[in-house]
Amino acid sequence: SQIFQPDKEVLLYETEEECYQQIIRLKEDRKLRNDLAMAGYQRAIEEYRYEDNLKKILDWVISLKDRNT
Repeated sequence: SQIFQPDKEVLLYETEEECYQQIIRLKEDRKLRNDLAMAGYQRAIEEYRYEDNLKKILDWVISLKDRNT
């Protein structure tokens, strides 16, 4: 799964020109800026809480330990 959904929660680019075009889009489109910001923020607070991430990391470490015993 993706961390953020392209064009819904984040804008992507591969070249300097694409980056420039995304910046222009954001500069000229207040609704797009607000929609991206709110969707990205919502995803972050729902799926990337500190406690949840710590548990995932600890579970992963334990699974590594279990594999090596």
